[in-house]
Amino acid sequence: MKGRGKKLAIGIALVCVSGLAIALPASGHKITYATNLQLKLDTLNDTTEQYSGKVTSTKGACKSGRTITITAAGVPVASTVSSTSGDWAVTAPVPAKGTQITASTPKKFLRRNKKHRHKCGPASTTHRAN
Repeated sequence: MKGRGKKLAIGIALVCVSGLAIALPASGHKITYATNLQLKLDTLNDTTEQYSGKVTSTKGACKSGRTITITAAGVPVASTVSSTSGDWAVTAPVPAKGTQITASTPKKFLRRNKKHRHKCGPASTTHRAN
């Protein structure tokens, strides 16, 4: 009985260790850093509008290299990429008065593997054209 009990204990231990080895790599964490987007509209002349702003976040890596898309009444009119400090600017045709202008940036993955999923959240802001 001693030999049989010992074999059973070893078998149970192997099953537990195997289960732990499979479960550990899957146990990671997810972090999403909040991102905010500023938008300013400046009419340069009768036909050209400058859209500018800044991507802000408590995580520095969330500011740079973000694609900013400008839409007028839901139609994309321009896009650009933010600088290392989060600043961005782009020009497009002047929109009609009262048109809803939206600047948006999608989520950005900083670290993505089995154990970690760090990302910058998406952001958008809307103004009405004057």
